Amino acid sequence: MNKMRFDVKCVKECLVENKIVYTVRSWEGYKELSKVEVDGVGLCTKKRVMRVIRKDDLARYLSLSGFGSIDDWWAKICSFGACDGWLFEVRAIPASSLPEKRSKCPGCNESLPATLLQDLNRCDNCGCPAYLFDGAT
Repeated sequence: MNKMRFDVKCVKECLVENKIVYTVRSWEGYKELSKVEVDGVGLCTKKRVMRVIRKDDLARYLSLSGFGSIDDWWAKICSFGACDGWLFEVRAIPASSLPEKRSKCPGCNESLPATLLQDLNRCDNCGCPAYLFDGAT
């Protein structure tokens, strides 16, 4: 799973608060739609919206950019060298829509619920390292 960084505070805050943000990147990305992991947010969809040529292209996306004005957003975009970059919609995937995962101990075969993105842990029953598996398996 690819990670996506958000170093501009107002942009990350917008994603955390609204569960969606529009962001401009200098790269196009490999796929039009993919999943990424964002620190502090979790699993998200990343959708390529369009190529950005001028700041006016962004007007309809301003309210979910994290910025207060097109000029502020455009200045930040240019500071990253992305003036002819790509607009992406990044949307948090609610935890309730993620497939259920369970942690299974290889030593005692005990199954316990686990969070999808949680680090590997140890079995409460016998102390063996636990691992994640699909509940259907």
